[in-house]
Amino acid sequence: MIQRLLLVAVVACAAALGCARRQPAPSPTVAPATPAAPRSKAPAGLGGGPAGQAVARQYLVTVTPGAGEAAVRAALAPFGLTAVKPIGNDTFLITLGEDPGLARVEAFGKQDARIRTVEPNFVYRSN
Repeated sequence: MIQRLLLVAVVACAAALGCARRQPAPSPTVAPATPAAPRSKAPAGLGGGPAGQAVARQYLVTVTPGAGEAAVRAALAPFGLTAVKPIGNDTFLITLGEDPGLARVEAFGKQDARIRTVEPNFVYRSN
């Protein structure tokens, strides 16, 4: 008797789950994207460009563990570093005095084995 009740309960649950999966998910309502209001002055290190675009003259540089800020300064000194800010996990936000473009900054980074990656600093906006 108990086994029969358990079997009925399991079948009922499976049927309920099967029905729930067959229903199409409601389509999300997406509000049209609106440009962010211009800011008069962006906080230090945050840049103020539109979402999805890279901040001019700013890059994220990841170094090998223990290499530190000295490796960043040594590898990228030719571009006139104006700021090197640690942001965690051996990664630094750098600001350059002159921006030669990602390809050149990456090329200089590859010349130093302590530099692991160089990436643009993209602007992200939460909804």
